[in-house]
Amino acid sequence: MGKARCFSFRQRVYDVSTQHHDPYKRYTTFRRILRSICPESGKDNEIAPLDFTTPARFDNHYYLNILQGEGLLGSDNVLVTQDHEGELIGQVWAYASNQKLFFDAFAKSIVKMGNINVLTGNEGEIRKNCNHLDKLTKEDLLPTCRQEA
Repeated sequence: MGKARCFSFRQRVYDVSTQHHDPYKRYTTFRRILRSICPESGKDNEIAPLDFTTPARFDNHYYLNILQGEGLLGSDNVLVTQDHEGELIGQVWAYASNQKLFFDAFAKSIVKMGNINVLTGNEGEIRKNCNHLDKLTKEDLLPTCRQEA
């Protein structure tokens, strides 16, 4: 059910220097699909689904894609290509082969995220654009002193 913008994966679709290490280069049909959505330049905001098989359904197919070398984002593919100890790939296989296990783990993670305390005051930042830090002003750089009432 997730999507990514072209700028998130374009470089890997067109960069031939990573040909032997990158799943995009091995799976030419997948690469052709991505190139049809995301041209070599422009259209940065065009989007592609994280899962081309069931893009509008919440299921475990995302993990099947990763095992087939068809993870859309580089971080997806790293789960299996850079896991030298085999711990992550074992989890990917478990979720790919058992949708109930994935759903149960997902539900637990959502509960954990719901218990994360919200940052308040000067502890956090509300961004206007989630991809970038807001520009700091001179006042932001000055030390802040608070007096106790």
